[in-house]
Amino acid sequence: MKHLIAAVVCAAVLVSANAKWTEVRQDDFLRDDNIEGDLLAISFLDEKRGWAAGINGLILSTNDGGETWTKQEMPAPPESVPPRFRRRLASPLLSVALTFDKKRILIAGTGSVLSNDGGKTWEFTDVGTRNRIIAGAVVSDKTLFLAGDNSSLTRTENAAGSWKLISDGGFTRVGESRISYEAVAFADKQNGWIVGTGGLVLSSTDGGATWNKPDIQANVVENLYDIRFVSPKTGWIVGQEATILRTTDAGAAWERIANDAQKDDFYYDLRSVAFSTKKPKLGWIVGDNGKTLVTEDGGATWPFADTGVTHKLYAVAAHPSGSAFAVGEWGIVLKYTPEDLEPETE
Repeated sequence: MKHLIAAVVCAAVLVSANAKWTEVRQDDFLRDDNIEGDLLAISFLDEKRGWAAGINGLILSTNDGGETWTKQEMPAPPESVPPRFRRRLASPLLSVALTFDKKRILIAGTGSVLSNDGGKTWEFTDVGTRNRIIAGAVVSDKTLFLAGDNSSLTRTENAAGSWKLISDGGFTRVGESRISYEAVAFADKQNGWIVGTGGLVLSSTDGGATWNKPDIQANVVENLYDIRFVSPKTGWIVGQEATILRTTDAGAAWERIANDAQKDDFYYDLRSVAFSTKKPKLGWIVGDNGKTLVTEDGGATWPFADTGVTHKLYAVAAHPSGSAFAVGEWGIVLKYTPEDLEPETE
């Protein structure tokens, strides 16, 4: 046991020493550019173009691979929207950024906007529910899912042209418990998963038409915030109090994975997980207090990687180059550059 602990500590030191998190966008207080707001979501369309979104209708775009970020203005709500909803749509909380079909971007939350021209123009779009959207998944260039508050789940099969409501618990009444779908992901076109509050796990084997509660063979009561499959058999869930779950058998069973977010008698909440598309064994998890975990061995170990910040980090996305970007409180954007992608110095 002592040898195992020593090996984990050594791995943590090694990854931390090689960690390459840098700030590419400072927080609101340091920038002082009158662009304010937490960032909750990030996605890249290609190596150059990407979008981040957050509170108060904040949308940022990059055209240089994430090195600089520029604010994009929200469109005005349609005249057909009743006055009582116009203020909400004019400054929505944006929790999801999905890029698909080589030119389309969908940003969703308490209001949803769609661009069909690579982010040049935006228009409001009806995604089939008035509940807040928290998560989304791209299954193909045409098929997307959005999930959120009160067990709401919608699907499009025509690239966001129209949406079909799959489930919707309506608005929560006084005394009722609110069940939120915090994340949705697909291992392949038929097998999907949803995670949420209170350890909620749902699965689908028919492309998301119906959902059931599987026996995941793990006692989970924590809020679960993100799920990601790296292959049809291998998937990851992260959540409250340093929760990391892994499946290697397509979700038949999930096991808890020890990690450095459980150090110091304080278990940090973990918010988002992503894996590199170029280096399958490289993955990132981000969470509260600026804590990030980086694996270089496919998830066998998850040591800390120092970010140098204490901001709550809400989302991490793999970049096509092999690097990763994380976003969080006060508009901060961090970049992780693997050692083999660092520019050479003379």
